[in-house]
Amino acid sequence: MEMIEEIGILLNQFLAFIQLADQDDNNFIEQIVRRRRRDILRRLLERHRVVLMRVEENWSVLVKSVSPFILGDYVYNGLPVTDKLMMVVWCLANREAYRVLSRRFAINQGTVHYVVMKTMKVIFNMANRFIRWPRLEDYQELSRNFEIVNTLGALDASEFEIRQPLNQLPSYTSRKRKTTIKLQIVSTRDLEIIDAAVGFPGSLGDGRILRNSPLSQALGVRLGQTDYHILADTAYPLREHIFVPFRNNRDLEDHELAYNRAVKSDRQVVERAFGLLKMNTLIEWSWFVVVGWIDDAPQVDDDDEVDPDYEFDEERETEADVEKRRRIAEEFIF
Repeated sequence: MEMIEEIGILLNQFLAFIQLADQDDNNFIEQIVRRRRRDILRRLLERHRVVLMRVEENWSVLVKSVSPFILGDYVYNGLPVTDKLMMVVWCLANREAYRVLSRRFAINQGTVHYVVMKTMKVIFNMANRFIRWPRLEDYQELSRNFEIVNTLGALDASEFEIRQPLNQLPSYTSRKRKTTIKLQIVSTRDLEIIDAAVGFPGSLGDGRILRNSPLSQALGVRLGQTDYHILADTAYPLREHIFVPFRNNRDLEDHELAYNRAVKSDRQVVERAFGLLKMNTLIEWSWFVVVGWIDDAPQVDDDDEVDPDYEFDEERETEADVEKRRRIAEEFIF
């Protein structure tokens, strides 16, 4: 992200100096602009070289990681693994139809469809190799830079627009009248995703998604014998290992307001993680492919679809959970 911002700054400087040269015919200014232009271009080329090196490195890692699974799971072996991955990456990054891909790669349209869907399925099944909950010995390091003590990360869910599924269309229609699925993630301070669940209908609220996701039961096992927790907004329930802000339905005390500000600040990591996902065309378009496996999505109860606006309220909070949050909030008393 820092590299992208720096490149943007350099480009803006470059354009600014070009405009300056056009507006002023003074030779001295032109000489400065010319020298500055060469300096900016040199730095841009250096950055471009670094980006290319990282792309090449990541591509090598992808090929090395995916190759054994593709070779072991494929029925069609008429193409090298690198060609299959190139086809998939091009399809996701450019949103081209299979008809166009068929002409571009000089391969039968049916084969292109099979390669793309099969390869995406292989990568989808490898998710647990890359999205993993941290080890117990890593908890202290992960919680070091959060304002709220003993925080491992932040929880949230976001919508990704998809093509209309053949079945369950009302369930996948969000309140914004768009056909979407929801992705729930837990992000660390370094924007590393340590838990993810995808495929929930867009009509479900965040609280119900948590209740129906594997994370709901797994938190008790992962954090049950520790004082660590994750942060969420008020769409989620207050639990022993899920801390949410105080609801603004009464006059909050100063330390409670300070606690809410700290939670809001710490939760920005998950918002930034989603921002990085959604600014990447490759990631967003991949959810179009995932919709082909909606049948594999986590199952939800029937009453979830009847009442998608369900929210947890304070009556569902236990005294122990409220007391634990109160103790942490009191640390903000000055």
